[in-house]
Amino acid sequence: MPEVSTGIPETNSPTLNAAIKEHLRGQALTVAELCERELCEVLRATFLGERLSFIQDSLATGVAGGDVYDDYATKLEAYVEILDYVGSNDFHGFIAKKGAERGLFVFFGQELLHKDLKSGVMAILELAGGNFMDITQVVVCIDRKIPEADLQPLTRDLGWVGFEMTTLAPWTDGVLLTSEEWLLLTVET
Repeated sequence: MPEVSTGIPETNSPTLNAAIKEHLRGQALTVAELCERELCEVLRATFLGERLSFIQDSLATGVAGGDVYDDYATKLEAYVEILDYVGSNDFHGFIAKKGAERGLFVFFGQELLHKDLKSGVMAILELAGGNFMDITQVVVCIDRKIPEADLQPLTRDLGWVGFEMTTLAPWTDGVLLTSEEWLLLTVET
């Protein structure tokens, strides 16, 4: 099971307490920076409210004109890091909210290839399904640069758990945006 922090450990030393808090703040910035580097243009437009610099029919189906996407930007609430000690995996992602929907988006990059993902995926689903996070769906963002020979078994295995291919339509008021960098799979919790 991954370790989930329940708070900042307190000591009798004010100096040590300040150092611990500073370390955790630095760690949080690192997770946020890591996640923001992973966001492609489409994910930035959807979750950070940035504008797309180009429009293609294959990218945005059903958008007339389509020069501004700020109208349907989803609120990015928090960045997350989930450590899986059993499988030696480090998952990072973010939590987004749109109306009653609250999604946990987790990046599956090439660094996760050929690793045991079972315990990590189960931990992600258990955390998302519990009262702690109050998540309505988990979205796995799989790097499209993963070779086909590795991508097929990964998507098949996630399919056995209940994940299905999706677009960003639930997060963009029905606009069928797809990412050229990330393949999206979702499961409701």
